[in-house]
Amino acid sequence: MDIKRLVTILLPDDNDLRATVAAFQHVQQQLAEPCYNNGQPLSAIALHHAMYARIVGSLNSQMTCSAIRLTAGAYVSAKSNGKPAQRPFQFRNARALFLVGQRGRDADFRADGMLSI
Repeated sequence: MDIKRLVTILLPDDNDLRATVAAFQHVQQQLAEPCYNNGQPLSAIALHHAMYARIVGSLNSQMTCSAIRLTAGAYVSAKSNGKPAQRPFQFRNARALFLVGQRGRDADFRADGMLSI
């Protein structure tokens, strides 16, 4: 069983990191409406096929794919929690998912300086 922990880390104020997190948020916002698909949310694979060519370039390909997966996952999570989306989501909290260490290990940096591994 994998254990998820929340660890607070202090990062120096870095414009590049802030720009990357903002770009990740912007990509998720661009994906929200197409993923919503008039109340029939697309799967991560369908969203990837439909939108990757339009959003590629503002992030590296690994982060672009992560943004696609997380956006589609938000709709799946809402539905499984009995609260399906009534309109496209708005990703207001600036955050980004970075892969670190062994393949499959994710680190989630948020604008508030929190790191979840």
